[in-house]
Amino acid sequence: MIGKTPSGVKFFNYPTFMVFRTIGSERAMIFAGLGDSLNIGTIQAETGTDGFDQPLMIIYSADKTIAERVQSFAIAAGYPASMNHIKQIPSPMVNMGLEEDDESFGFGIRVGVFDTPKVQDQYMSDVYTMYRVYRLTPNQSQPLNPYPVSDLRIRGTGKTEFDLMPPVNHLRDAIIAAYPGYTYQEMKTGISFPESSQVMQNNEQAYGENRDATYLGSEKFTLKEGQFAVSYGVNHAAFGKVVYSNIVAYGAEKINGVVTGDNTQFEGRASRYIPDDPNAPMLYAYTITRTESDEPYTMNVPTGPYLEGIPLDEEMWIG
Repeated sequence: MIGKTPSGVKFFNYPTFMVFRTIGSERAMIFAGLGDSLNIGTIQAETGTDGFDQPLMIIYSADKTIAERVQSFAIAAGYPASMNHIKQIPSPMVNMGLEEDDESFGFGIRVGVFDTPKVQDQYMSDVYTMYRVYRLTPNQSQPLNPYPVSDLRIRGTGKTEFDLMPPVNHLRDAIIAAYPGYTYQEMKTGISFPESSQVMQNNEQAYGENRDATYLGSEKFTLKEGQFAVSYGVNHAAFGKVVYSNIVAYGAEKINGVVTGDNTQFEGRASRYIPDDPNAPMLYAYTITRTESDEPYTMNVPTGPYLEGIPLDEEMWIG
């Protein structure tokens, strides 16, 4: 794949997925991430730049000899070594080939949090011409030199946000107190999608999970006209744990994300409930409703059309 990296965003990466696998006589979608992704951080480290608007070539291969051969051809053709990146596909984990029952793969481009709506519109206009993908096949077969399973990057630092538990509980109590005329139901939250390597072993659906994100989510619930939900907790970006964080309203049946808010919109949202708490800037509170509203701190969930909304009688969840 040849192109250039995005600009005007907080994050981007290029995840690799094993998408379909044959199980018995059935073709099943697995949609599992394969190892770590090339992302803004790795490109910054490898190129010594800010990572934005950089020329890019990614060679996806399960064979070391083939990958390095293609890389040498690219450099000889004038593509700088600094733009060349090899994404190793772990041979022991996949079944490659061109037969109908072999596994199929997908190579994604993911961006997060545009600087301005204008930048977003420009990216969406340009993205279909930003990259070119070529499948290369050697003219002659040669001995295989498969890549092993690579070591994974360590995702955590050991530093937690548990010191903010008392302020989060304070925020919870303040939210409940702010709506004295309502009954409420609290939804449990947890990890929505386990790591792809675990899911692949069980031949289950990974839903496009990749290791550059942690997928947390609530229990399923319905949201009728006149009802609303409040998502609250730690603003992980303000705390310094992440590059960005967001919340998304998903349809439970189709797992279609229909509306989102990100940490650039979280500032001040907890302070309306706990204005005197010094930890409020580290927290957020976001209202999810069915009613069209221009009120700040509110996310309106549409009912359609089709994948662009969640019908009133269908379950949803907040990720």
